Amino acid sequence: MLFDGRSPTSEGYTHLVDLAQWIESLLGERVRSHIIIADSDKPAALDWNGSILLDIKSELHQIYGAGAESAYLIRPDGYIGFRSQPIQKEPMLHYLKELFQLTGDIKEDREIR
Repeated sequence: MLFDGRSPTSEGYTHLVDLAQWIESLLGERVRSHIIIADSDKPAALDWNGSILLDIKSELHQIYGAGAESAYLIRPDGYIGFRSQPIQKEPMLHYLKELFQLTGDIKEDREIR
């Protein structure tokens, strides 16, 4: 789950989309990205055709403490496996490498804005 935080920006949405695309290119069908928006409508600045959840009352943002852009990896058993706030690519990459036993060229060089 990728949260936009309390003060979303166009740049922030670009960052979330880049991260979601990077995760999908890295893991394919093993992980699905959901961008969580604290609003009642999809922002015009959000150029993402994937899963979007409109968190109208900001309940998920509050439950997960997502006051800023945040990334959460929820395990199949419902527990939080990884959290990053603010979002940092390198710790996430390290966690995903360990979790999915990734080896070889895993496109580490793709820049996340």
